[in-house]
Amino acid sequence: MYRVILPIAAGITAVALSIQPVQAVEVYLFKGAGDFSFVNENLHFSRGLQRIAETLNSEGIHSEVRRFSAVGDALATIRSRRPESVAFIGHSMGALASLSMARQMREEGIRVAYIGLIDIPGPVGVAGDNVEWAENYYSIYPVYGRLTNADTHSNAHNIHVFGQIHTTMDDSRKVRNGMLSALRQIQADELNSAPQPGVLMVDNIPVQPQPNGTVGLPPIDANPQYTQQVVNQPLVYDQTTDLQPIALPSVGGQAGVVSQPIPLEQDPGIDRTTTASVVVGKVVDKGRSLIGKVRGYLARLNQSRMERAQSYEQ
Repeated sequence: MYRVILPIAAGITAVALSIQPVQAVEVYLFKGAGDFSFVNENLHFSRGLQRIAETLNSEGIHSEVRRFSAVGDALATIRSRRPESVAFIGHSMGALASLSMARQMREEGIRVAYIGLIDIPGPVGVAGDNVEWAENYYSIYPVYGRLTNADTHSNAHNIHVFGQIHTTMDDSRKVRNGMLSALRQIQADELNSAPQPGVLMVDNIPVQPQPNGTVGLPPIDANPQYTQQVVNQPLVYDQTTDLQPIALPSVGGQAGVVSQPIPLEQDPGIDRTTTASVVVGKVVDKGRSLIGKVRGYLARLNQSRMERAQSYEQ
């Protein structure tokens, strides 16, 4: 068992250092009051929202559809997931739910990247100043409302949809394509602005026995003036230590390519005080401590077995 502990520990450490979750917009859609599909699938309303959510999820944008009254459940989900930003889409009474959720996000400290409204019940609606982009699609004014602050808000728009009635507004091609286009643009902008994950890369280093009988790694050269050479090193069983050597990723480009030396004065991007060797040193110390504990446990186990064998012989 102990032969695989160190490689696994090294692999987990490398992955943990290299993976940083990319945050992007999440979409929450609210159906109108006429939806009773939870009772019978034929008693649906706002089915177009379901189609929008399915399209977004297929493109990697997390989307969830709820009834207009399920704002509490949506809020609990957002609090548990803590997305970087959210978007709300609502049809009819779901539009009022979306406006309410957007106001709540101010207290939660979560950005409202987009709000899409379809036929707000009543003549008016207001886009909060914490909403970065608001689009209100309406059919018959003043039965279904317009945003009163569209002229003063930094990015709010009232968009009239001709030839649709209230129950089919969410299935309008103009509405669907407009909202999908907005959310795709937001997703692309947020992914492009997100910090790129950094990867810790070190040369392949074989495990070597130490004078004190433990197993460790050779000292690491902390000289950052040169980039590292790619090493395609096979795993060779070490009979002296009864352990397998570590194989970690290497820095450089493609296999077999040796990078050219880069003087520090010509590469201001290198930080003299923070190098990979500091992080790798911590990994090495943890590995040595783990190996020492494992070897001590095995030694005590062997000693116990020898004592029992001697007692049997006697």
